[in-house]
Amino acid sequence: MQKPDRIARFLPSDADLKIRLDLDNYRFPVILYWNILINNVRGQTAMTAKQRRLRRQQLDSQLGALALSATPPRPQGGWIHAIRESLGMTLDAFGARLGTSRQTAHQLEHAEATDSITVRRLRAAAEALECELVIVLRPKQPLNDILGTRARAVARQVVLRTGHSMAMEDQAVSNARLEDMVAETAADLIEKGDTRIWQ
Repeated sequence: MQKPDRIARFLPSDADLKIRLDLDNYRFPVILYWNILINNVRGQTAMTAKQRRLRRQQLDSQLGALALSATPPRPQGGWIHAIRESLGMTLDAFGARLGTSRQTAHQLEHAEATDSITVRRLRAAAEALECELVIVLRPKQPLNDILGTRARAVARQVVLRTGHSMAMEDQAVSNARLEDMVAETAADLIEKGDTRIWQ
């Protein structure tokens, strides 16, 4: 079926199209169904290497202060229990502020202490205790360092496999050249956002 020019120009060239057209009367709306190929979607939505690099720099800058501060240990029984008791708030009062029962309030405290609480319930508990819930993932190292370490580990595996093949062909590569190849391959993996880095 030949697609009218005025319609065809709006359709992705790499789409799987299922088209139903009333060509006799040429009425609209035309009902179009298509599944965009994954590469086309990635091209529109994925961050570029430069964008990823800038984002890592921004996050490292924002989270840098947290890296310098020590995380206080969680009190025995959990933060909810510790703050509630320090405020002199009974479980009955806590439950009432949550809009639930004393038993449910106690279960919520236990859930937080055993890492089985949901963010929604934790947020509700924080509001009931006149607190602000702050959730932050604090990287153990700068993000660029984390990514670089992972990329070099994968790159080394790739290069060593290549070096082994070359050795089998009597084209042995020096250790210095191997290290250069690892660095080059790691940079290429990062630049392309290669998914093997995190496999």
